[in-house]
Amino acid sequence: MAKEFKLKEKHILFIMFITALHPTLIILSGSVNNDCLSVTMIMWSILRLIKWYKKPNAKNTVWIGIVTGLAVMAKTNAGIVAIPIIYIFILRLYRDLKKSENKKRIIKKYIYTFILFGSIALPIGLWYNIRNYILFDQPLLYVLDLKDMKLYRGNYSYFERFFPFSKEIFTMYAYPYLEHSVPIYLLKTSLFGEWEWGIDKISYICYIMAMIMGIIYTITSIIYIAKSTVSRNKRHIVHKNMLIYLLIINLISFTIMNIKLPYGCSMDFRYIVPVIFIQGFIICFELEKMKNKNKAKKIFEVVSIIMIILLIASDYIILTWNIP
Repeated sequence: MAKEFKLKEKHILFIMFITALHPTLIILSGSVNNDCLSVTMIMWSILRLIKWYKKPNAKNTVWIGIVTGLAVMAKTNAGIVAIPIIYIFILRLYRDLKKSENKKRIIKKYIYTFILFGSIALPIGLWYNIRNYILFDQPLLYVLDLKDMKLYRGNYSYFERFFPFSKEIFTMYAYPYLEHSVPIYLLKTSLFGEWEWGIDKISYICYIMAMIMGIIYTITSIIYIAKSTVSRNKRHIVHKNMLIYLLIINLISFTIMNIKLPYGCSMDFRYIVPVIFIQGFIICFELEKMKNKNKAKKIFEVVSIIMIILLIASDYIILTWNIP
């Protein structure tokens, strides 16, 4: 994907470094559930979308239909890719209409393209949901309500749950049965999952280092995403907008889930894993468009050092856990 974005080699290596060593992805790689498959298919769908944008032919339409359908079949909330897909489809249609004198032919062509995509993606993605609706009258977007009062967090106000400051940051690791702060829980689970790992002195030092670096990297990402959103620079603008729309819809769906299902386990970072990729790409986009190359180089080096410390600290705890 980084190659499709035509990023510089050092930025490609930066993205590869993050995705290869990020603790969340290491934990998911050994998890026996559909999360890792869902994330893989979401990012593959975005890759196929980029290829379709460059060549909106039938072959690429079929490809993106299959991959998107498989993503939704793996996990229904992978349907978040629909927003960037709609954006790219409409943008491509608009640009082709501007270039062509025969607008009816272009509109007809894209209607067929959209029908082809939908006729492939929808049956693959929703066949199991439709089956359950027919057999058991189960709603298409049904999510099981645990009704577990030990995990229930609805007794806290929205301010207490979503305000990004809480004393829970001083509690080592994440405890779904005790904690209620969504932002703090997201940070903890992005670095250590929902488990209690080592509690020796080295692990404690690594925990503090990882948390500090995680906060700095999160703030840095927010700043660059905000700058990217208001920027008028046209470099990477299509790819940037596509990723920002994916980020927005992912965060919205996550927030809605935590409002409808206010449980400790609902706050886990595994529900917004695509953020890992989006953060890295947006930072690289912003660095590449900076006119002051020396400043861009220094920022890149600082961000790289932050990520190295963060990943080494958190991965040390995870990978050395329970080893004699």
